[in-house]
Amino acid sequence: MFNAFTTVTDLSAFARAGIKKVRVAAASRDLITGAFSGEIEFFRTVADNAPNAFEGDIFLPSLEFSDKTVDACIEHVLGKRVRFMVRAACTLEEVGRFDAKLSLSPVMLLRRLGLLQNAIVVGGVYLDNDDVDLMVQEGASLVLTPTFNAGRGDGAANVSSYLKRGLKIALGTADNSFNKSGSIAYEADVLQLLTNAAMNDPAALTPAQKLALCSLS
Repeated sequence: MFNAFTTVTDLSAFARAGIKKVRVAAASRDLITGAFSGEIEFFRTVADNAPNAFEGDIFLPSLEFSDKTVDACIEHVLGKRVRFMVRAACTLEEVGRFDAKLSLSPVMLLRRLGLLQNAIVVGGVYLDNDDVDLMVQEGASLVLTPTFNAGRGDGAANVSSYLKRGLKIALGTADNSFNKSGSIAYEADVLQLLTNAAMNDPAALTPAQKLALCSLS
């Protein structure tokens, strides 16, 4: 199983949960601890308005960080051709702020900035069809964090629609605040329940689709 996004740096729980690959976002790789024999993908977390030592793949926690920080990310990603992960479109309020200020969705802004191609978008609870189609066209992927977003009251993504439009999706546990065991199978179970309830269909997310969301990628 693959945990496609976590900010937890003690990886012991993931080993116990049978995770074979984990994508960790943290300020430094030196913070990663715990017995874990699987594959680790590391993304350096960008801090806002701080002297960031940009190195390697990076994670931007918010597109609403200062222009200076976002511009530095653009320069690093496009100049060094590294991988870029960003949290975006997690709440209706966030999407509304972008629309009011720029008449753009967060995904559309990423494309305008040149950051959408092959990007990893974390959250994505509120993507419309145009957003999803843009992500597919640009080779971007989505990481859903079902327990984190549900627990915070953000809502639940329309995963059935995303999958039908060909979006590549994986699952993550974020900070494990609502999934202490770090189980990706549990994230998939929660997502299935949320999707079936939202669609009023007990088979809205099929077992095969659920399994694919947990797989190594």
